[in-house]
Amino acid sequence: MVNDELINYIKQVKKSGHSDETIVNHLKNHGYNEKVIDDAFEKLNKKLDKLLIIIIILVSSAAILLIISLFIGLKAKISFSNPNPVCDGVEIIQYKYQDLGVICNNLGSSLNIQIPVENSGNKTINSLGLKIAGSKKQFEQENTNLLEPGKVSINSINYNLEENGKLTEITIIPRIYDNDKEKKCSDFSLSFKEISCN
Repeated sequence: MVNDELINYIKQVKKSGHSDETIVNHLKNHGYNEKVIDDAFEKLNKKLDKLLIIIIILVSSAAILLIISLFIGLKAKISFSNPNPVCDGVEIIQYKYQDLGVICNNLGSSLNIQIPVENSGNKTINSLGLKIAGSKKQFEQENTNLLEPGKVSINSINYNLEENGKLTEITIIPRIYDNDKEKKCSDFSLSFKEISCN
């Protein structure tokens, strides 16, 4: 059986620059038999192999994370490299009242959906475009009420299940006017994909 003192001794001597052959000869000269010496080197090399594998895994993982984060950052830069300057200051968030964000009532063949949205930006939103997607068809509607900064708007949708199929997604897009032309601020839209109705 190899003792840990011998392995630690070999490790220390190797660190100080001595070759394996020199260490083996030195140990033989001091009464260690060849089998014990070989076992000690084998056990030491197994520990080093495990350490090397762990280091390779850690370095590989770090490299993969770095590549992923660079890709995500590059993708974000590409997506927002030319934002519409008219939309600067536009931001909407889902407003939650008593932990309810989307209020949905199942009325049999139709759904009554209410989505409170807050203007959390610093620009007045002229209207909110609603894109409603069902399994059979998609349609749009518009909430034309002005939405001042800090104010909340309730967006009501009456959704016909027979005509449109299962509700799959609702997207709310803020719209503002610039020089009497409507601008969609799609980069600042909200999407709802999982809507449960009572």
